[in-house]
Amino acid sequence: MPTAQYPEPANAVGLSYEPGSDERKHLRAALEEMESRTAEVPSVINGERIYSGQKSKQPNPWNHHGPSLAEYHEVDADAVKMKAVPGALAARNQWANMPFHHRAAIYKKAAKLVESPKYRWKLMAATMIGQGKTCEQADGDCITEVIDTLNFHVHFCAQLYRQQPPKQFDSSSSKLDYRALEGFVLAVSPFNFTALGAHIAFTPALVGNVIIWKPSPMAVLSNYILYEIMEEAGMPKGVIQFLPVADPATVVNPALSSPHFAGLHYTGSSTVLRSLFTQIGMNTSMYKNFPRIVGESGGKNFHLIHNSCTEDTDWVASAAIRSAYEFQGQKCSALSRLYVPKSMWQQGDLKHALLREAAKMTHGSDVEELHHPLGPMISGASFSRFEEFVQRAKEEGHVLLYGGEVNGSKGFFVQPAIFEVDETKLTKDSDIMTKELFGPLFVVHPYDDMAPAGFKDVCRLIDRTSEYALAGSLFARDREAIWTADQILRDSVGMFCINDKSTGAVIGAHPFGGARSSGTNDKANSMNVLLRFTSIRVSVKRLIATVGTAPSKSRVEEALSQHASKVTVLTCEENSRAVEEADIVILAVKPFKRTDVFSTPGFKEAIAGKLVLSIMAGITLAELSRLTYGEAASQRTHSFQVVRAMPNMAARIRQAVTLYTSCTTVTPDNLEIAAWTFDQIGEVHRIPESSFDICAVLVGCAGSLLLLAIDGLLDAAVAEGVRRPEVQNLVVNSAIGMMKLVPAGDHPGVLREKIASPGGCSIRALLELEKLGVRSAFTSAILAAAEKSKRMSSSR
Repeated sequence: MPTAQYPEPANAVGLSYEPGSDERKHLRAALEEMESRTAEVPSVINGERIYSGQKSKQPNPWNHHGPSLAEYHEVDADAVKMKAVPGALAARNQWANMPFHHRAAIYKKAAKLVESPKYRWKLMAATMIGQGKTCEQADGDCITEVIDTLNFHVHFCAQLYRQQPPKQFDSSSSKLDYRALEGFVLAVSPFNFTALGAHIAFTPALVGNVIIWKPSPMAVLSNYILYEIMEEAGMPKGVIQFLPVADPATVVNPALSSPHFAGLHYTGSSTVLRSLFTQIGMNTSMYKNFPRIVGESGGKNFHLIHNSCTEDTDWVASAAIRSAYEFQGQKCSALSRLYVPKSMWQQGDLKHALLREAAKMTHGSDVEELHHPLGPMISGASFSRFEEFVQRAKEEGHVLLYGGEVNGSKGFFVQPAIFEVDETKLTKDSDIMTKELFGPLFVVHPYDDMAPAGFKDVCRLIDRTSEYALAGSLFARDREAIWTADQILRDSVGMFCINDKSTGAVIGAHPFGGARSSGTNDKANSMNVLLRFTSIRVSVKRLIATVGTAPSKSRVEEALSQHASKVTVLTCEENSRAVEEADIVILAVKPFKRTDVFSTPGFKEAIAGKLVLSIMAGITLAELSRLTYGEAASQRTHSFQVVRAMPNMAARIRQAVTLYTSCTTVTPDNLEIAAWTFDQIGEVHRIPESSFDICAVLVGCAGSLLLLAIDGLLDAAVAEGVRRPEVQNLVVNSAIGMMKLVPAGDHPGVLREKIASPGGCSIRALLELEKLGVRSAFTSAILAAAEKSKRMSSSR
């Protein structure tokens, strides 16, 4: 369980790359440097760079006749089987058992390194050149989204670890242990987002898994830079095995043939995902565990326009063009199908708006022409598939409204296309409506919005047309239309956008994934996907309680009779036995009895080296060390594992504020346990011991002083003839409401000023209290209590 707080991070913000800006100059320099030479990328097994000489190339899609962007050294299947898999398994124990805050620190540092000058421009250049992205698309991917992937998943993981059983008995404690999967995870990442390389490989690792990572051959360089960043951030050797290969089978087959294969994290085509499912299913009998399969695949995404948007043609057209064409339509959620009301389409305004917006989507011939919004297709295969798709649509009889030209003389450049469907030529198997292209093309399908059930009919058509269920958008200003589409299309998409385009999911706001042929819908960028890569163990621990006398023992045993099998009650004469049997010792002894407790024969020997949680008021760490080890003891005694804590009375309703401090020798694991223990009864705050007495008194005594104040207020009501029960809740709830305003940011004095209006009742009451010295009385009371706390350790 995390001791540190990991609040929701802010989303990273990209740069503008305006002409003349520093970032534009740095980017141009990085592009020139990267294009001037072919990078050498090794495989990495157990931290060792392997330059095998068996090389494949990552081409430059901007200029496929020029030098390759990178050459990567492959390993063979035997190296995967005999070195990479055993190396990952050897690293698992140390990595999985590393306290979460240490793993989190690596990810947080990596996020900082991504935006550092050392890596930012390299990542940008590798993503822009190698994956055919413009600077705007690349910055939103390999910088801001990678940073968000790292930071938000730390936040999500901390949330996950805090999901604990709501019911805790007085007789025993239980917790959920979110273990890493037993074995390794195979990570197969795609070309289209550098951030997906980070997500596919690093997200399962965050919860303690070890990873066999096969990056896309078309994203090797940017993914290798990500590996270097994680390595510099402190990722131990062997946790991630980086294995770029041209033939996926080189890595996939030995990985899936290992009995230690525990999980698959995949993004790519539906066809490959199905084949991986089949291969895993055939091997199930050999696996040590049933593997977890998390996969995101294709989409045939739609925008549906309702006729309530007749005045919104520019907005609708802009959303369609951006969704379909940005990054050359190579986003999983890119628009493929645009359903428009015939009444709007026949007016012509929407068609003209689409053509006008489409004409703005131009591409340059060189990566350094930063003003163009488009780049090349990722590969020759993608280029040819687009060309064939356009030709097939023409042959089917659909109307080409815009674009569709190709030019592969230098780079893999295509002109985005718009088709209008010819319903008379349309079949249920028409490629243009059913097949994923992964390119900048969409089809307009006018529907009869004047028919009595026209809108419901088109919703049903959308639902049954495609095998995919990834993303879709509805544009409507009619509330009934929104509700209707939401119901009919409930199973048609994993992300349903209302009055927004289907692309552009933001980490922290839009967990992403789809069902049907679009994947397992485990929602990337959320706590859900982390849960899929854990194997939960429930740990139940019996409690041992010691009490002072035999009558007390009988009373406690009677109170806990329903839990007799899980709790042992002993008297103080058996303290040594209780401590010997316990993993954790809670010292809840009256301070003046501490010497008697520690004088019990065998007690000091039994407690030495145990995790001790002391809630004895006023007893310092130095005094606890003296009690354990004698007058010459030092807090630095190696085995001294003591945490001093002070919860307040509100622990009875799990609303306590607990302060704790510890000596320097307490291990990180024990600090985790201490924080989790007190987290079960409310808030936990770690403070230095020098502040402990005053802070503990504030936490411990504030409640009683506030109760005294409330009692005085109720006395005033009684003096005016009102019965106490009639006003008690009014006063208490008023006090609770006011107290909640303080954490919101206002100083108590400022809040008091806001309440006490000139000439009002509040200011009159406050003046009377000042006259009576109430403020100084409160201050004196707390200081006196703090002094009493300090004296407790010195009085023996």
